[in-house]
Formats: sequence, structure tokens, C-alpha cells
Amino acid sequence: MKYILCMFFIFCCLLTANAAPEYYFKQISLKDGLSEATVKCALTDHKGVIWIGTRFGLNSFDRERVVNYYYDKRDTYSIPDNDICFLAEDSLLNLWVATVQGLALYNREKDCFMPVSFEGHPLNVRTYVFVDDGLLFFGQGKFFKYSYVSKQIVALPVHLGENVCPVFDKACFYNVAEGLVLLSSSWNGLWEYNIRTGCLQRSSFIKNSQIAALFVDSSGYLWLSPYGKGVFGYDYNKKLVCHLEAPGKLSNGTVLDIIERDG
Repeated sequence: MKYILCMFFIFCCLLTANAAPEYYFKQISLKDGLSEATVKCALTDHKGVIWIGTRFGLNSFDRERVVNYYYDKRDTYSIPDNDICFLAEDSLLNLWVATVQGLALYNREKDCFMPVSFEGHPLNVRTYVFVDDGLLFFGQGKFFKYSYVSKQIVALPVHLGENVCPVFDKACFYNVAEGLVLLSSSWNGLWEYNIRTGCLQRSSFIKNSQIAALFVDSSGYLWLSPYGKGVFGYDYNKKLVCHLEAPGKLSNGTVLDIIERDG
């Protein structure tokens, strides 16, 4: 799992009408009010508020001050746990906060967190992908969908042919037309899930058990980074097209995140 250690840097772009973008760079550390030094995830919501998930608490930053949110066993509407897994804002502007002990929705009006449950149990999920009509959530052998239409959580079918129950911490669509989602587990490698059939099986891309980064670009190419082994690139026919290694193409063989940038 990717972490940002010691301090968190924010690069902001402010857009104003009929004006060029204005940028500023700000460092947020413990002395500025950050709840913990290990940042696991970050998100800028539609209002421009920056949310920062750490191993010990959730933080919001409105460019003026940092607000901390912690789990409180006496408060039903606190975050479910201090260890944050992911943050997501959907097209309905719902802000989802996933922790190691459950999922919650942020209530902006009341500044509190509404616990999300399924059949009376907390929804323990570690990663997600967006679909046209909602979100898909993935946990340990249990997958769910939130529908924009019904505003409800439903369980997705999972047909697994092995006697294992991986905890998936990364997900991305590999083939949208076929409904194929790639899932990676820190200790159980890469898997493929078909959202139409519910079939979950090991992927043929790579056998390495530790996947540090996973990304599909706008051309449909898959980029994988097994821990310490550089980056592997595959085309849409699952053919290996490149392998970036260190030393050489990379300064370090451990790649923790992959993104696509215009130009």
C-alpha cells in the first residue's frame, strides 16, 4: 500500500472566471494540525476541500485550517475507525470514507459520518471503482454495489474456485465492454472479476504475489508494478509490450503509484 511519510504537500490550482489558473504550494505537517504523519489517501471534493486519510484519523483542509476527525466509540456518527483505506466522491457528490472497520458517508450539513451497513453488519471494503450507475466496492471475498437510482447497497455475486479469501486493496476496469475488473491483493497477487457473471479468478498477466501499483491508461494499456520489480506494460491483447527496470529506465524498482498525464 502506498504511503506518503513525514509530511503532506498540497499543490492547488485555483480557477477564476476569465483568468489564468493560479497555483500555490503548501506543506501540511503535524505542526499544522495533521492527525498523523503517514498519509494513505487524499481527495479534493467539489467544494475544493482537501480530505486527507491517514493511519490515525481523517483530516479536512479548506486552505485555511485543518480539521481532524477521529473514531469515538461513544459517538455513532464518528468515523468507523481511525485507519483510513480510501476516500471517494461520486457523481451525486456523496463523500465516502472507508476505514478498516467499515464504510461511512459524510453528512456535510451536520458535519458527521453516517455508517453504511449491509444486512445489519458494517460494510468492510478496501477499494472501489466507478460505474455509470453507481460504485462497486470490494472487500475480503465480498463485493457490493451502490446504485445511484435506488440509493441502496446490494451484494454482488462472487464465484471463486479456490479456497482462498484475498483482501483486495486496488481495483481498476481493464475491459469495460466485457465488464472485467482487475483486483490486486497485497499478498495474493492479481485477480480478474467479471461483474456480469460474478466469476473471480487469478489473472494470467503476472504471477507475482505483491502488486504495488495498478493502472489502465486511456488507450487500454495495463501498467503493473510488482513490488521491487519495476513496471510491466501490457496491451489490450494481454501482450507484454515493455518492462521498465532499475537501474536504467527507473531510478528505483519499487513503484508505488502510476498515473497518466497529458503531454
